[in-house]
Amino acid sequence: MKILSIMAIVGISIIVTTSVGVFIEKLGENQLPPYTSIVINGMKENYTVGEPISFSVVLEGYGTGCGDIKAAITKENETHFQPIRWANESQCVSNPNFDNFKFTALSAHAVINQTGNYTLRVTSDNLVTNRHSETETRFLVTPYYLTGIVAVQNKNNLGINATVYHSHRSYPCPAGTPCFNPLVYYMVISAKPKNFLLNYNICDGDSCISGPDGEAQILEEDSHTIIRLADHNWSDGDLVDIQVQLPLNGTLAFDKNSGYDPAHTQKIWIDLDKSKIIPEY
Repeated sequence: MKILSIMAIVGISIIVTTSVGVFIEKLGENQLPPYTSIVINGMKENYTVGEPISFSVVLEGYGTGCGDIKAAITKENETHFQPIRWANESQCVSNPNFDNFKFTALSAHAVINQTGNYTLRVTSDNLVTNRHSETETRFLVTPYYLTGIVAVQNKNNLGINATVYHSHRSYPCPAGTPCFNPLVYYMVISAKPKNFLLNYNICDGDSCISGPDGEAQILEEDSHTIIRLADHNWSDGDLVDIQVQLPLNGTLAFDKNSGYDPAHTQKIWIDLDKSKIIPEY
């Protein structure tokens, strides 16, 4: 009887130990350690002076995703350069649940008018786990492109005028029912004398709309050209900075097929300064 009792106790102990082991294993599978990965989107390796720099920061990981995001551009080996900084403080709820997360934590833009080597560093500090994460990317600002000179001119002496409008008009839907898209924005631009619009960059301090690269839109003299912009969520009266890219001296380069050759066209960025978004009814 004693032998049977001992065997029974041993058998129960094995079952309990196995069950506890399985439970701990499952618990380990379900409770992943919190982590945060930082991804910087939109950055290039090379820019020219005055060329708009736009980027976004995506956080991905497991945990709460609750914390502070900071970004800064610094110039290497230059103590007198004033760093360009951004910060975004997340709003956190009490006792947040741990889960997988992925979201855009920051969108920003900048313009640098000094040549040199620069570093964009992004940090994330989680307010729940106190974990610190960071990443960085380096880029170069040069006075010219290697192919096609790009100059920068803050003074607008080429007769370029541009305004951004927010349309509140209703448009007929395919079925004939009136509809309204609150995100219709367009830019009206004019030139005197005739010129070509190669690109544009419109920013409000948090986000930007850029034009397609590699295209040339003719700007007739004393005429207004309407350009439909990408959908956005700006408000009427918001201030935006408008920069346009034109061919230097108004001259385009052409390839062997008589098509516009953006790689060998000398370009210039014109800063049109701030402008209000005007509602249209």
